[in-house]
Amino acid sequence: MKRSRNLLWTRCTIEILDCDFSVSDIEISFKILEDFEQKYSRFIVWNTLSEINTKKSYPLSKELKTLIEIGIKLWDISEGYCDITLLPYLENAWYGISKERLEENIWYQHIELTESQVFLHNWVSIEFWAYGKWYMLDKVYSFLSQKYTHFVLDFGGDIKVSGKKEIYLENPEKAGVYYGKVLLENASITSSNGAKRTFWESSHHLIDTKNRKSSHLTHTVFCYHNKWVFSDGFATLLSVCPKHISSKVMKKIPWLEAYIVYTDGSELRSGRFITLDTKKWFKK
Repeated sequence: MKRSRNLLWTRCTIEILDCDFSVSDIEISFKILEDFEQKYSRFIVWNTLSEINTKKSYPLSKELKTLIEIGIKLWDISEGYCDITLLPYLENAWYGISKERLEENIWYQHIELTESQVFLHNWVSIEFWAYGKWYMLDKVYSFLSQKYTHFVLDFGGDIKVSGKKEIYLENPEKAGVYYGKVLLENASITSSNGAKRTFWESSHHLIDTKNRKSSHLTHTVFCYHNKWVFSDGFATLLSVCPKHISSKVMKKIPWLEAYIVYTDGSELRSGRFITLDTKKWFKK
């Protein structure tokens, strides 16, 4: 049984491979994602995220605290290149819905967390799209895992499987051309590149928040992890960090599996990934 729906600006496909299944479980999964989109998408007005950024203070739920703390951790690991307060830059570059220019005061340390409240000082604004939707997809995976042994979640080419599935790593600018492959075993694979979200000239959504501009260091990044929120969060992080920092991150975090192709032709790769000859651009 396979069903697809447009969610979170991407085509989401859920495929259950077990012999016995319920269509209602797929519908429940889509509803989980729809509810999250309504709360935290920065493309929807007057939702939870909009209220947080407008009021600059908001009651701190367990989920909201987790999302913010993940962002703070990514800032620390990236040595400041990845920051959840970059929303104003994206909105001011017309990659959003704001009709007014926002204050570009980017720095996560303007976020204050108490036991019950989050405060955004000095007019910073936050967004979770670098990893938030994948946090919710992990919840969908957890829900389906209670009932099924073999299934596939495909979110615009980023994939998480229960069971095993060989995945080819596609060049984002050349359909049907692949860098390599990886065997997913109850895990996720996420890619990150500027080709997915180019909004004007050469600018895209992968922002180096230290220099406040789109990063063009990497051609594409692939990350493998059993948790989707981490494979996607680190794929974004590795896309915007200089190569020496990415190398340090990959050595420091042994459970992080990544394959990075840089625009200068160089690569960083974990052993799990099997490479093809990128110079010859082999096809599958």
